[in-house]
Amino acid sequence: MSKPLVLYTLFAGRQKTLSIQLPHVMELLKKNVIDEVHLWDLTCKQEAEQKHWGLAKGSNDTKYLWEEVWPMDERIYIITPPACSWRKYYEYYANLLQPDDVLMKVDDDIIFLDTSRVEGFVTTIRKHPQVYLWSAAVINNGVTAGIHSSDGTLLPKDVADYNHEIHYPLTPGCLFGNATAGLMVHRHFLANSQKYYQPPPDKELRLVKGRISINFVAWLGRNFKQTISYMRTVRHDIDAGGGDEYVITALGSQYFGQKLVVYLPFVVAHASFGQQHIYDRVSAMYKRAKKNLVNQGKWKFPPGAAFAFPTTANI
Repeated sequence: MSKPLVLYTLFAGRQKTLSIQLPHVMELLKKNVIDEVHLWDLTCKQEAEQKHWGLAKGSNDTKYLWEEVWPMDERIYIITPPACSWRKYYEYYANLLQPDDVLMKVDDDIIFLDTSRVEGFVTTIRKHPQVYLWSAAVINNGVTAGIHSSDGTLLPKDVADYNHEIHYPLTPGCLFGNATAGLMVHRHFLANSQKYYQPPPDKELRLVKGRISINFVAWLGRNFKQTISYMRTVRHDIDAGGGDEYVITALGSQYFGQKLVVYLPFVVAHASFGQQHIYDRVSAMYKRAKKNLVNQGKWKFPPGAAFAFPTTANI
């Protein structure tokens, strides 16, 4: 049997934001932390669903993927599904993955990731196979912001209401549609990044029961295979209003009884939700701050990923 792989998969691809993420991805490839990059050419979504994702008129994202990104490394692959649907992604990996493979699903508007923590993230996923879905600590993600705010050591408590994010997702009062709050969490991280790299002792892993935005998530191969069966069971429209996210996280944890965990040591930044419309401003902020975001902390990964595993969700 071949060695287990780490697959970094992207729903691509908006050049504006993907071009900021790519240097991080190339670093991970160069260091052999990840084995392959799979770019899912879903540029069809941008036009078909009229998301107005901050794209300039005349932009040619498909050309960018094929002519600029693909030739960067022989371990970069582009997959064009036969139908313009998220479902094809889940069907494809349900058949492809081996039990100990790690699959990362990453949004193309992730504009920063702490590459020094990816290897530990992968090790932890393999050491804790009882967890169905893992999320990075995503800056500009309602649940992560709720955790940071409720801990009281990072975000001010009034920035994100963890209880509201869990029990009333995507409603008024959530980070999802609040541009002011979105800019606030980005600015707070950029001004205090080293603090975010130091997770609270014995609270590095946070168990979540409810919906969480899947901006940067990962599965162990043996667990991912259950995903497509969940989608078939509930017969939910995967392509409507974050339907895949609803099945994977809300139904996954509340109906199917699966464990969802936010891994706080690994920090990434998500530029904007469509409803926030802050792509350009946030992208410029991260370009300016690039050198200041290098992790200089002294936090040590516990041998054998021996974290205190949470038993209570949503705290």
